[in-house]
This record gives sequence, structure tokens and C-alpha cells, in this order.
Amino acid sequence: MPRAKRTARKTAATASPRARPKAPGLLSSEGLEGAHFEDVSFEGATLTNVTLRRIAIDDADATGATLHDVRLDEARLDDASARGATLTNVSLQGAAIDDTSFEGASLSNVTFANAKLQDASFAGATLRDVDLSGVTIQDANVRGLTIDGVDVGDLLSRAASRARR
Repeated sequence: MPRAKRTARKTAATASPRARPKAPGLLSSEGLEGAHFEDVSFEGATLTNVTLRRIAIDDADATGATLHDVRLDEARLDDASARGATLTNVSLQGAAIDDTSFEGASLSNVTFANAKLQDASFAGATLRDVDLSGVTIQDANVRGLTIDGVDVGDLLSRAASRARR
């Protein structure tokens, strides 16, 4: 069994008494609101039509994963990697995201509205139709970041450097 499925199923089964998957390899979001995941791998996995509100995820690897129609509103992500991942129709509204990498990721129709991003890296990422309204960004790496086809990474880095002077 691939490591991502084995790790996710094991963690889900211990997160809450109602969190047991309905069938081998399937992860149900029922009963997972407020769950806490640690050291979990979704590397290369595909998550579709999943709602996990107010969850906490520490030390997660979603490198190369595909997330489609996923809601992680008010989630807390700490020390996570979504390098090279594809996120489409994903909501991270009100999320607290710390020390997380979206390097080289492709984000389309993603909302970070009112989220707090600290020590996040978007180096080389592509963002299209991304909602950043009300976002607090602190110490982010945005080199090579492209938003709606416009490379803004260097512009934002220069603006941040000027603001520190």
C-alpha cells in the first residue's frame, strides 16, 4: 500500500472515534472537525471533495499532491510541505499557516481570505484566481511567484526590503 494512504488511514483512525474510513483507502471527513494530525504523508495523493474544518496538521508532506474541492477553513498548518502540489477550488479561509512550503505549486481558485501566513514559501509557485483579501503575510519567500500570469516575486521582495529600512 502506498505510504500516503497507509499513513492517512492510520492517523484518521486515531483522530476521533467516528473518524474510521468507510472502506480501505478512503478517508471520510465525517467526525474529523477539530482533529489533530501529526507527521502525516499525503505525498502524491489526490484529495477530492473533502471538508476538514478547524483541523491542525503538524509536519505534513503533501509534495506533489492534488487537492480539488477541498475546504480547510480555520485550519492550522505547521511545518508542512505542498511543494509541486496542485490546488484547485481549495479554501484555507481563516487558516493559520506557519513554516509551510508551496514552492513550485499551482494554485487555482484558492482562497486564503483572512488567513495568517508566517514563514511560508511560495517560491516558483503559480497563483491564478487566488483570494488574498485580509491576509497577514510575515516573512514569506515569494521569489519567482507568479500571480495571474504576472511575476510579482521580485517586486514584492523589493517592497519588503524598502519597508524594513
